[in-house]
Amino acid sequence: MDYQKKKYVAAYLGTIMMIDEDIDEKEFAVWNRIITMAGLPTMSVREAAMYIAEL
Repeated sequence: MDYQKKKYVAAYLGTIMMIDEDIDEKEFAVWNRIITMAGLPTMSVREAAMYIAEL
């Protein structure tokens, strides 16, 4: 998978996590773990939202 696809996946997962506008520590920890284990680019929640919004 190329970098842009990996970035999309990371941002998509982050957006799903924040859909209810209440991000708890467990959700954030799971998101970070998935990103790390899958070798996806790291980003903040804000970066994830901005990336998806710009599509």
